[in-house]
Amino acid sequence: MGRFLNKGNEKFERFSRSRYYVDKTELINKLLEKDETEKFVCNSRARRFGKSVAANMLVAYFSKGADSRTLFEPLKCVKDTAFIENMNQYDTIFADIQAVFVEARRSKEDPNEYLDKCFVAELKAVYPDIVSDHDVLERALGKIYQETGSQFVIIFDEWDYP
Repeated sequence: MGRFLNKGNEKFERFSRSRYYVDKTELINKLLEKDETEKFVCNSRARRFGKSVAANMLVAYFSKGADSRTLFEPLKCVKDTAFIENMNQYDTIFADIQAVFVEARRSKEDPNEYLDKCFVAELKAVYPDIVSDHDVLERALGKIYQETGSQFVIIFDEWDYP
């Protein structure tokens, strides 16, 4: 489990146990209904309406870095065959864009190049025989998919920051 790649479910678990939590896990069921032509989803809501909680929920559900069966058991999501089969089955990349941009500025780097470098470094650690230091993210993901068939879920929080 890295900083960006295959994070665990701790953030969602903490918040889902708070008294302020509103269960929106049925969103996962809606996402699972999407077909191959609907690969990109933007979850846009007004400020303070749970975008970060939703992003952390999706990480907890999709990420190979978590075992979320007991976490989702009491929640409203429909636990059908597709739900169970897809839980914690994907390499998942998560980034809080605002935090990354702040870090990049501190180190005087271009935020996009900084993010690319961070992602590729973590992918190289997990797939050392496939990813090289010279790869950019797009090439690294393509090589991993060709070699392993592994599909990725990429989740950005605070994506509107730039």
